Amino acid sequence: MNHTTSGVFGFGPFLLAMLTACSSPPRPPTPVRASLVAAESLYADLRTIRDRIDVNIEAGRTDTTLLSVLILGHNALRKDLARRLAAVDSAALSGDDGRALGIMRRTLVRDLGPVPTSTAPEAAAAQEPACDYDAGAVAAAANGLDSLRKRLYACYGWAQSHLTMDGEVLDRLSILGALGRTENSDARRKLFLSLEPVWRSVNRDNQPASPYRLLIAREVKERGGAEPPAAEQARASGVPPDSLERWLLRVLERWRDVNPDSLIEPWDWFYQTGLRPTDGRRSGSPYAGTSTPGRGSRARCAASG
Repeated sequence: MNHTTSGVFGFGPFLLAMLTACSSPPRPPTPVRASLVAAESLYADLRTIRDRIDVNIEAGRTDTTLLSVLILGHNALRKDLARRLAAVDSAALSGDDGRALGIMRRTLVRDLGPVPTSTAPEAAAAQEPACDYDAGAVAAAANGLDSLRKRLYACYGWAQSHLTMDGEVLDRLSILGALGRTENSDARRKLFLSLEPVWRSVNRDNQPASPYRLLIAREVKERGGAEPPAAEQARASGVPPDSLERWLLRVLERWRDVNPDSLIEPWDWFYQTGLRPTDGRRSGSPYAGTSTPGRGSRARCAASG
């Protein structure tokens, strides 16, 4: 697999989610339905985070910065989701919507309880990391790849859970959820741009010396001619590694074909497409699975770590 293929693999699920969201122009949702759809989005995110936590724990990777970040994010997101689910008026829902609400409420209690911070020792004593570091110096030191990866994850984890909006501290998923419920475009723009610290924690100013670019370059160098991890991820998703780039390009082409030939700001796209009701349920809906992931999902999670 070439470098481009390994770089774009992480966007595969996102592109599929966009593709399945294509449909006719949205109808304004009722307040109760909008609240349910927003909760569905958070529920899907929570399931994804919980699967990654479970895979790391089962693999014995319990003393890592990544696991600490995942646990902190999981517990904060679960608290937000529980509040949102409790606020949805079940009497105003019927059919599939009512069943979806019941499934999410039951699963939250039965299968998605809070994860003890003691599972990852670093999580209990989380402190703001020093993120003004010299990524090049970190990468060049002994064990530089591991050190740079840990620092990048730590700074990303802190940034995504300490975002400021009008004097209020929010997390990344709460802001993304709010994009789907905020009717005013200017307000959505303000929400979206409040995520800038998250982008900069990973890629800074998108120059060659950014932490992310140096991390990828160091990984390629240390891997030598060995197969990249993305190849195993591709196989677990049912895509031959040597076909992955062409497959993703076809997804993009199809996305362009079925969408209107017009420009839309990302904050408006989230509102119109990402979190709105559609004739079919979005990827990650609670209807897709009500207990533990199937064999394919487990394989993909195991491959991705």
